[in-house]
Amino acid sequence: IVDDQPVTVFVDRVSSDSDDVSSTGDDGLFVHRTERDGLVFYEVSPFDSPQVTRYMIRPVDSGRPGL
Repeated sequence: IVDDQPVTVFVDRVSSDSDDVSSTGDDGLFVHRTERDGLVFYEVSPFDSPQVTRYMIRPVDSGRPGL
């Protein structure tokens, strides 16, 4: 929650991503797509700019498959 507004972030590998998702805010929500460290972040919120994805970091590789 940012400024009492809900913010949702979806994360996937860039290799699994389809970058054809977008939103102009016509429905009251914006979708912001950011690529970093081999991951893609989709932030969905009522804000016209990303609010939380810049603070997200990739966890340290634990050696477990799939991470």
